[in-house]
Amino acid sequence: MARVLLMSTMEKGHTNPVVGVAQHLMRAGHTVGWLCIPQPAPQVRALGVEIVPFDPPPPPEHITAGEALARLVRDEERLHHWIKTLLLDAVPGQIEPVRQSLRAWRPDVVAPDPMLYQGVIAAHLEGIPVATISSSLNPITPESIDCPLTRTIARLRPQREALFAGHGVPRRFRVCDWLAQRVNIVFTTPNYAGGLADVPPGVQLV
Repeated sequence: MARVLLMSTMEKGHTNPVVGVAQHLMRAGHTVGWLCIPQPAPQVRALGVEIVPFDPPPPPEHITAGEALARLVRDEERLHHWIKTLLLDAVPGQIEPVRQSLRAWRPDVVAPDPMLYQGVIAAHLEGIPVATISSSLNPITPESIDCPLTRTIARLRPQREALFAGHGVPRRFRVCDWLAQRVNIVFTTPNYAGGLADVPPGVQLV
């Protein structure tokens, strides 16, 4: 049996999709840990998984829910700053704390939300295989899509490329999500996704 470490943020939209995965893995006899950034959500604690300690630096102030978030994402310049803060600015200071958590828990595989770049980079530096579990449809989003999110990601591409290159991590992305070489789980079906032909290698529709 394997030791599988799940990683997500504590927001419901990033935590809830992974709950069924954790339950399935535990029923199959695997040992499941969960590292939740910045701290475990209540539903994670109730699952019976092993909560993996994480000692991050103080998180940046940011909006994650409610009407304030709805207003924010309608303002392209504010959206750009918010995405930059979450995806990139907070990452360098969290890589070493995540590495310390990985060394303490000793997973056989790390299964992060693919927007948690600190988890991807830390696992790579520790030599641990990564299989991502997406909380969105980013991995199958056509690269031709033009919207405020794709435009802000395009503006952030040089900084993101430099971050990953600086740690020797392969640079494979679709919108916000980093794509692992072998396994990237997306919760959809070919029919729901419109029979997309442009599914990157390694992406599994579940």
